[in-house]
This record gives sequence, C-alpha cells and structure tokens, in this order.
Amino acid sequence: TVTSSVAAVVYPNVDSKTYTPSDWSDYDPKTMSQNSAYEQSKTLAERVAWDLVEGTDTTLNTICPMFVIGPTLYSPADNAATAFESGDLCVKIMQRAFPMLPHMRMGISDVRDVAEAHLLTLSTPEAKGRRFILT
Repeated sequence: TVTSSVAAVVYPNVDSKTYTPSDWSDYDPKTMSQNSAYEQSKTLAERVAWDLVEGTDTTLNTICPMFVIGPTLYSPADNAATAFESGDLCVKIMQRAFPMLPHMRMGISDVRDVAEAHLLTLSTPEAKGRRFILT
C-alpha cells in the first residue's frame, strides 16, 4: 500500500463535482501549470507506481488522504508543530504568518484513520489493485 494524496485525484478542482478513485489530476504538460508542484509530483509519482506493477505479480493499492493532521511521533524537542508540512501550514495560519488569509479549502484526514486504512488494505483481499480516497 502506498500513501498518495487526494492531490493526485482532484486537480484542477471543479466545484460541485463528486470525485471517485477513478479520477486523476491533470498532468498533461500543456495544462499542468495550473497545478502546483505538489499536485504534479503526487500525480506523477502515483502514476509511476501503478505503471511499475502493471503486468507483474505485485499488487498495489493507494491511499489518497486529504490534509493529514493528528498526533505525531515527534517529541517537543523536535519542534513537532513545524517538523512536517501539515503542522507547519497550521502554525503559519494560526500565527498569521501569511499577509492575508489564504483562499484555501481542503478536507481533513486524521493520521490515525490513514494508518487504519493502510492496515485494512493490507488485510482485505478485495482491496488489491484499488485506490482509496480518505475523507
């Protein structure tokens, strides 16, 4: 099981569209510039993972969480709040580090749900070869 991201599913985001695991973010070089490097890298990385297992005996499933938050394995000495991208973004918003409130909307996935999804995909034969969007 590979942790991907909802970023590999929903960009460019279309209002009121219901996305499914069969949807992929646009990574056509002609139109990809409307997505950030993050969306591009997540989409391309997951596509490569699927390409690598195609035609082999290796099975793959991917977990596509949204903005992941929750308890960390970092200690306070590690500056836990900013030691990872999600925590750093939360801290910057709360400390008003941006000159304005960023226009952003995102779903949230609890890190414990992401971990449980990994365990479920590994222990559920029907999960083989599938993508899962976590909300």
